[in-house]
Amino acid sequence: MNIDSLVKKWAPVLDHPDLGIIKDPHRRAVTAQLLENQEIDSRTNGSGGYRNPQSLLETAPTNAMGASSSTAGDGAIDIYDPVLISLIRRAAPNLIAYDICGVQPMTGPTGLIFAMRSRYRTQGGTEALFNEANTTFSATNSNGEFGTAQTGATPALASSVNYTVGTGMTTAQAEALGDAS
Repeated sequence: MNIDSLVKKWAPVLDHPDLGIIKDPHRRAVTAQLLENQEIDSRTNGSGGYRNPQSLLETAPTNAMGASSSTAGDGAIDIYDPVLISLIRRAAPNLIAYDICGVQPMTGPTGLIFAMRSRYRTQGGTEALFNEANTTFSATNSNGEFGTAQTGATPALASSVNYTVGTGMTTAQAEALGDAS
């Protein structure tokens, strides 16, 4: 199911009048995908809740929870699915993660998470931005003919005498780059 179909399917939950409006289309799409994931998980794992007709039978006392309250669908009272749907709807659109990093919902209960590790020059090179950024690095031929090289990698550990930052070209050097003479 594509994301537009999911947003349309979950529109009654996403647009519930008692909850805040989700203005950002990305937040709406992510919340719709999370709601769909929860519904699929509840259905396939037999957690029942409001979809389990067995929970409506009166063969057991109403206060019987079965083995435990954490065993979904195992007693006369089963309360987790509606709570989880509400929790997703209330919490997911308000996460700070949308503001500080990329948010992408998984399409199932488990998945792979990828992280980008930037490195200088090659994949075996020093990791960029690990301790202190190399202020002179801009390519494999850093510093070339101009500027000064950085010395030291961690200003907190290096003495002030041994640590310097790299500098760029002077104005005269930069202006001379376009001069063919």
